[in-house]
Amino acid sequence: MPAQRDILIALLEKTMNRTTSRAELREAVRVTDEALSLFLDQLTVEKLLEEGGDLVKASLSQRLEIAVRAIKAGADFERVSRSLGWLEFEEMVAYTFEENGYDVSRRFRFQAEGRRWEIDVLAVKGRIP
Repeated sequence: MPAQRDILIALLEKTMNRTTSRAELREAVRVTDEALSLFLDQLTVEKLLEEGGDLVKASLSQRLEIAVRAIKAGADFERVSRSLGWLEFEEMVAYTFEENGYDVSRRFRFQAEGRRWEIDVLAVKGRIP
């Protein structure tokens, strides 16, 4: 549904590194107050949002699930990705690989050429040694 997709994207954009208000979300999307309230209430019941009065916030894991739902609802992957912090983006990449049958290692560290290296997300079809 386009309205829900737009609300999910607005949530990602407005809760990046901060809390937001229902009023700020309302300004960001073109839906009725009733539709916005019903969907935000549903997300709160599903524990994808935390609300206190008019304020809305989402944790890293909640934001990741919101991003996945937005993409499944037809949101542009690039727009969703730009609404994520770097750690959230890495987790989204890892999740995408895992959902497609890859074994994933996060923050893979190794030594080579006399230096220490780190690969943020390493995905392999099959087992990682």
